[in-house]
Amino acid sequence: KKKWYVRRDEAYYGSPMHFYRTLFKIDSLAESGFKMYHIKRIPDAKRPSELVIQQNINRAQQLRTDSFFYWKNVQLASRFSSQTLGKEPLTIKDVLHRTNQPGFMAIVFSDDLYVVYTKKWEPGYFKDVYRLPGTLNYATTIISFINDDTNVVFDGNGTVIGSTPLYEGSWSNARLSTMLPVDYQPNFPAIDHTK
Repeated sequence: KKKWYVRRDEAYYGSPMHFYRTLFKIDSLAESGFKMYHIKRIPDAKRPSELVIQQNINRAQQLRTDSFFYWKNVQLASRFSSQTLGKEPLTIKDVLHRTNQPGFMAIVFSDDLYVVYTKKWEPGYFKDVYRLPGTLNYATTIISFINDDTNVVFDGNGTVIGSTPLYEGSWSNARLSTMLPVDYQPNFPAIDHTK
């Protein structure tokens, strides 16, 4: 059981649930290990759609031509021609808004939200998660609105209500095995895995 508690706490700290709960309680982001930044990303207009890229990869793979390597490189290239990260971290007040419904809060931001969890290293590589040269490889997620949404509504348990935003980076790796009960409370304080 102790192993389960440890694994659940590892899944919790740095997760979307942990992040939204921190915002809801208006706790210190720094103490919780989070930093938020504004990020503006401009899609690469010259890059073909994912569907076109995949169709060309499938066609070239059957023919065993050099085109296969060309299209694989196109697939691996970033979807953005430029990404600009804000210089100063955002505060909770910059993004958090009350809703008309008691017990619910919303985050509102322009463009995309860049969330860094400074108590965990990022074990993987995400081609479209921008990093400043010389910065540490902390667990990082980019939150984007989808379907013309303008906010993310969540409750005190850190549960997103309505449509979930698009997560790129660390949170995109969350699987069924790392899901936690809605009312989960960590058993131990957060461990800084970067030391």
